[in-house]
Amino acid sequence: MLRKFDKSTDIDLLVAGEVEAYSSSYPGSQVPLDLVTNRIRSIERRRVKCVVLDEGGPKGYVIANRHMVRGRFEIYVESLYIDPRLRGQGKVELLFNALIEPSADSTISLDVSVVNQSAVDSYQALGFEIQRYRMKKDFPPRGPGSQ
Repeated sequence: MLRKFDKSTDIDLLVAGEVEAYSSSYPGSQVPLDLVTNRIRSIERRRVKCVVLDEGGPKGYVIANRHMVRGRFEIYVESLYIDPRLRGQGKVELLFNALIEPSADSTISLDVSVVNQSAVDSYQALGFEIQRYRMKKDFPPRGPGSQ
């Protein structure tokens, strides 16, 4: 069953999902508390849509924003989480389908960390294509006396 986010019953799920997503993307980093707080505020203010997978209790969610671009729905998935025991059972596709209006011309996009290969593989199996690469270079701190 899919339903709207309910803060009173879904907050623990949202926290667990955001912590897992952040930790897998940025190993060893502390999860910023405002990340979860801002997600909840966006949901409550209806800036984003949150659909919860409820199978005997909350088991997953998708948070997305949607807008029209040249007569077409553009849906950007900000966050997605599925309870590890339900992964690989088609739940992600179920959540994505809840974001799309019937017979609407639409596109769904998302960002996924390259260190999360199982997520990359799952999205590709659903027909997603890699569209870009995000490049990063770290520079060591420069202290006194360094050249």
